[in-house]
Amino acid sequence: MQKIITVNPDVVRSIFIDANLYPLEIIESSTIPLSPFGSFKISLSNQKFKIEIKLATDTDITMEDLCHSLENNIIHESLRLKIAEKTELERNLILSYTFSNTKLMG
Repeated sequence: MQKIITVNPDVVRSIFIDANLYPLEIIESSTIPLSPFGSFKISLSNQKFKIEIKLATDTDITMEDLCHSLENNIIHESLRLKIAEKTELERNLILSYTFSNTKLMG
């Protein structure tokens, strides 16, 4: 991930992420837990996501902390998606078995 420092790196910073590595869904879901600490504007250009990060004025964390947390969240969300895809069959079997033993299924 390439970090581009803007005019005031303590308040606004941009991170560029290769769109071939992570889909938009992962980028978006990675920002949600961090929304109390800043705002995130995501755009796509030349197969790279640009994430413009603005640090909230009423937070105690630093821009470095916020960027680090976002990068960790992206990796975390990517792993969650891979696990969900690989375990879909097992989850469906468990749900099917569970609902077949209830009065919900006719």
